[in-house]
Amino acid sequence: MRRWSTLFLLVIAALTASTAHAWNVYLYADGRYGAYQHFRLKTSQRCYSVLGCWNDRSYGAYWSDLPSGSRIVFFDDVECQGKSTVGSSPDGKVFFADVGMNHAVTSFIVQEYGVYPTNGFTDACDESAILFALFLVCQPANANSMRVWPALLVALAALDCSTARAYHVFLSDGKGHEKHFRLETSQRCYSLVTCWNDQTYRTEFYKLPTGARIVFFEDVECQGTAFVPGGNRMTFRDAGISSFMVQEYGVYATNGFTDLPSGSRVAFFADDECQGKRMWGTNKVFFSGFWVSSFMLQEYGVYPTNGFTDACQESAILGAENATADSEATNSSSTDQEAADASESSVP
Repeated sequence: MRRWSTLFLLVIAALTASTAHAWNVYLYADGRYGAYQHFRLKTSQRCYSVLGCWNDRSYGAYWSDLPSGSRIVFFDDVECQGKSTVGSSPDGKVFFADVGMNHAVTSFIVQEYGVYPTNGFTDACDESAILFALFLVCQPANANSMRVWPALLVALAALDCSTARAYHVFLSDGKGHEKHFRLETSQRCYSLVTCWNDQTYRTEFYKLPTGARIVFFEDVECQGTAFVPGGNRMTFRDAGISSFMVQEYGVYATNGFTDLPSGSRVAFFADDECQGKRMWGTNKVFFSGFWVSSFMLQEYGVYPTNGFTDACQESAILGAENATADSEATNSSSTDQEAADASESSVP
């Protein structure tokens, strides 16, 4: 009994932590009917799409409890692109007709540390629903007639969706050669460029998460023509497959991008903050009429999810650390040698 009580308290503590600092966004259809959509979210620097439940319906917006010093930006296109309008206070509202975006909002982002969606992309309709289930458990008074234990079961069911479980993807070239991938992560775009690019004639897959689907793409980073199998196998014939993704909660690669089995490249850019014209290389690259202002090692995707820095300063710090380590090693070696010399001189 004590074991179950302890487990219950740990689960409640974890759920309470997961809903801390949640903020609210209300999107209103118009003033006549009073219809609105409420999103209760908690992650800044993440681009939220409303395609799944409220696309191009917003007449106005109201938000509250944003992180201190942050701002909210609404966009008229997916993935936080296109025309935008900014709200710069923790609590505020906007009428989109006043900024030429009436019934045009498709995505939004809370910018706390910068302008890029370094925490990925997701469908606000899905994430808000999961967070609301957790909210009912952490604050049962808000659940109206719902009891704590049924709410706890709902929350645990939602959490169970994110637990590790392996699924298997087999790719065949139709000539007797086959690749087998044992993977555990949905919403991650897997690239085949380094090991099986444009070689897939047929695929079979097993043990996908319940309700999920697998999508194959002709281009890298899950772009280009998409193919969705109707069962657990598919023949592509002349299609060149370069990437795939298991979609469990939406269509975006919110868990990042990676190569199979592994691989990375260096991208060089003409502008600061990895913007503008770019060139790639895995070992060396020659620039002709191309002036480099920034670069990035892309191991898991194309976004700078680990932030921005001045390479000159970071390299200088690393060089100083190496110099210090070398100096300490030299001093240690000299001290050892002096001790050995002193020991020899003391021998009669």
